[in-house]
Amino acid sequence: MRGKVRIYSNRWYFCTFQNVEHNPLIDYIGLAQGEYTELLPGEQARGERDSRLNHLNSMREHRGEVWQVTHPTHSGRKSWHPTQDGARRAVAAQLAEDARKLAEARASLAKQIARTDEELAGYALCNPPMSPVEFREWQAGMLPSCEAFYAQEPTIKQLR
Repeated sequence: MRGKVRIYSNRWYFCTFQNVEHNPLIDYIGLAQGEYTELLPGEQARGERDSRLNHLNSMREHRGEVWQVTHPTHSGRKSWHPTQDGARRAVAAQLAEDARKLAEARASLAKQIARTDEELAGYALCNPPMSPVEFREWQAGMLPSCEAFYAQEPTIKQLR
C-alpha cells in the first residue's frame, strides 16, 4: 500500500533499502542481494518511498540523537547517523577515500608529466598551443589544487 503511511517532515526515519546493481554503461540494472539502512529526515524518507525506482524495503521512526556529517569533497552531501561514533566512522571512511583519490591524482599527474616530448606534442592540437615544458608546468600546477580540495575535512554536527 504505497503512499498510505504518514511521514512527518520534522521526524527522522530509518529506511532499509535493497542493494542495487549498477553498470557503467547504464545507471540502474536491478536489485542485488543484501540490504543497507540509512537514517533520513522526513522529507527525504517521503521522497524515497514515492520514488519511481523504489528499492525501499522498510521504514521505522527514529526518536534518538541525530548526528549530521557534511562531506565537502562530495558537493556538500550530507549523511545522518544515530550515534556520534557512527558519524566519526563515516568521517574516517571519507578521509580514507579522499586519501586514495589524492594518491590516484598524484600518480596520474606524475604519469602525464613523465610523458615524452613527442607524446606531449599531440596535446598542442587539443589544448591551446603549449610546448612540452609549458604542459609539464601546467600539470605540476594542478597538484596543489588537488591537495587543497582533498584536504577539506567533513564536519560533524549534532542536530538533536
